[in-house]
Amino acid sequence: MILSEDSKFGNYHIEESLGSGAMGEVYRATDNRLDRTVAIKLIRKELASSASYRQRLADEAKAAAKIDSANVVRVWEYSVCDGIPYIAMEYVAGRDLTGAATEFDLTDKLRISLQIAEGVMAAHSVNLIHGDLKPDNILLTDDLQVKILDLGLAKPAHHESIDEHGNIAGTLHYLAPEQLSGEAVTCASDQFSYGVLLYELLTARRPFVGDYPAAIIYSTLHEDPMAPIEIDQSIPDWLNLLVLKLLAKKPEHRFADMSEVADLLRADPYGEHMIPIRGVRTRSKTVTVIDLRNLSSDSTWDYFCEGFTDDVVSELSRRTNLVVSAQPAHDLPRDIREVFQRFRSDFIVSGSLLRGQSKIRLNLFVHGEDGHRLVSSKAYEETEDHIFDLLLKAAQETSRTLAEAAGQTPLEVGEFQKPNFTAYDYYLKGKSYYQTNTPENLDFAKRVFEKALEIDPEFALAYSGLADVYAFQYMAYYDRSEERIEEARLLALKAIEINPNFPEGHRSLGRYYQFIGDMENCEKCYLRAIKLNPKYALAYRSLAWQKYQESDYASALEWATKALRLAPTDTETILLIGVLHTYGDRYTAAMVTLVRATEISPDYGRAYYNLGLVYMKLGVLDLALENFELATKYQGDPNCCVDAGLVYLMQRKYDKAEAVLQKSIEADFFPFIAYTHLGLLERLRGHSDRSRKYFGEAIAALKDVDFSVPENVQVQAYCALAQAGSGDVTTARETLFDITSRDNLIGDVWHNIARSFALLGESEVAQECVRKALAGTPGPTEREVALDPYFADLDIKAQSDTA
Repeated sequence: MILSEDSKFGNYHIEESLGSGAMGEVYRATDNRLDRTVAIKLIRKELASSASYRQRLADEAKAAAKIDSANVVRVWEYSVCDGIPYIAMEYVAGRDLTGAATEFDLTDKLRISLQIAEGVMAAHSVNLIHGDLKPDNILLTDDLQVKILDLGLAKPAHHESIDEHGNIAGTLHYLAPEQLSGEAVTCASDQFSYGVLLYELLTARRPFVGDYPAAIIYSTLHEDPMAPIEIDQSIPDWLNLLVLKLLAKKPEHRFADMSEVADLLRADPYGEHMIPIRGVRTRSKTVTVIDLRNLSSDSTWDYFCEGFTDDVVSELSRRTNLVVSAQPAHDLPRDIREVFQRFRSDFIVSGSLLRGQSKIRLNLFVHGEDGHRLVSSKAYEETEDHIFDLLLKAAQETSRTLAEAAGQTPLEVGEFQKPNFTAYDYYLKGKSYYQTNTPENLDFAKRVFEKALEIDPEFALAYSGLADVYAFQYMAYYDRSEERIEEARLLALKAIEINPNFPEGHRSLGRYYQFIGDMENCEKCYLRAIKLNPKYALAYRSLAWQKYQESDYASALEWATKALRLAPTDTETILLIGVLHTYGDRYTAAMVTLVRATEISPDYGRAYYNLGLVYMKLGVLDLALENFELATKYQGDPNCCVDAGLVYLMQRKYDKAEAVLQKSIEADFFPFIAYTHLGLLERLRGHSDRSRKYFGEAIAALKDVDFSVPENVQVQAYCALAQAGSGDVTTARETLFDITSRDNLIGDVWHNIARSFALLGESEVAQECVRKALAGTPGPTEREVALDPYFADLDIKAQSDTA
């Protein structure tokens, strides 16, 4: 409802509009009963129509009226007039906090900060959380008195900030990570928002930035801010630590309450502080090393350049306190400033290798200041048999250069193992072929690793690489023989025998245990690798995947986050974090994380595939299809076509659905899913004979699957779905009974059970199964269920057991 000036609303005379927001319109008005100027907020109709929202608003307004603080705008009245809920508040003439950073000295900034802290503390004392602290909600009078707005005015709660078009709404810079992830908002969330306000007030910058909403959210979730003292060295150390503690990613790592913050701010800013600030994690400066360019005439030597880059990274990491990671050289912008923008690093190291006349020449360039400064440029040359002397000298000098540029001191470390050059050459070639993971390339990798060991029988890295080949061949069902996986164990043990302190050998042994299902020993091996090399990002990532395999998604996210700190541009780690956010129903967090993976690697098909799944869960179908198409282009996942087919079914675009589902069958990857969806498609078209034929094809494709194996329960659920669709009611019921007699079914299995009962026409049972599906992890979303074509003929409501 929009009120005009000089109009009447209940007991109030409307004088002028002060603006509008997410909750409603705000006016300056006169309370005719008390002859008092007030600010009156009229709640939007769409919010006011909810009885639960009106009750929450009334409860919070009552609590806010009890706040006794000169720094909080007082609530005078909550009532309803002409069916419109409204709140009358103290009117304050002043300006908001925007721009204050450039207008005041440190003393005044601390005075302002203390008042905000005391106001928030007063709200928390009556169990009120602001939830939307930002400059717009902080009024400042001419005499620098602070007044906090919107306390006790129930903000609309949204689990996800992505709308139906895939856009992200809201004021993002000031929201805590848990708010952006759709998790519980607590008093600690206000601390984080307050920390952003304080950071901006002290530095005139925001701690988490990005060119678009997804980038801002990713930065808030996963990146550490630059310390305020790095921007302004006049900021006292204690104040720098206070801000960083407020901005901790986890609520439990912030202060116990706002009273601790207020006590610190009351003290002499340049005196000795009695209260130590502990548990503050500061940002490590980052270095991205771009794969060395091969300047030789032999393009097949690319593998050596890539592998040698990894060793450069390893040595730079060993010799500094910087976070160092590698990135492929292909598909990079020509402008080094754009490279900085993509990787968000403090330094970029680029260079080249040239092989010729039995000599190797290495050029290394260190770039800083977002690409505006060339820190150093050096060339090194040695004969092939002295390549490790070349690596040592380059690593020492580059480490010294980077450490000095970062304001650090290089670390003193021991010598690294120097294998035979020819063996090393074979090892790097094997490593390159192994990373493709195709059956033929794995066989070739095996042969060149063996060649390396023929030349140097004490080459531990080659034993570890060969162990990884055997383990992967077993895991990927290329060779499931006991002899194959046992050989992986023996090779890993041989690497450890040669060098007991060799972290790669312990990781290889952990992979053996993981693939045979011995998770206890697997974890011990990964932890041992991490203990031997606390910077070994790959071991952290391996442990995260192990926890994922055990369905311990919270622990998996912990370990993956640790891996990301050590390798912030590792797309495999970023992908895993995105998947884990998806499994935790944190779809905004999942989306921005996966988008980050595609920024770093624009041809990363698996990231596009998982982005498609996220958008499908959110019901943003056009974006889901767009990402499935990109995933297909970049060979992201064999399921791209079958999932795109389901999306087309959701949109009732049957011809397009049929085309991509047929393409999925041609790929021969889990064809039973495509046959099942085609059966539904023909059923929806009214072609019963063709429908039964496709459902029958799905059943036939599953005839050799052992459903007694617990891991095959999801496949069995598709079998039940095909049986129900084919009209084999008795067999379908038997299969469904077998499935539902098992414990701990995930939501996705319950989803297919619900679909099966829907095809059998049993809507009440299907509805009950939908509730279980929505409550399970991983499982469908309410939007997915609402759009699900399997429920087209029934009135299935998308409600979970917890609704």
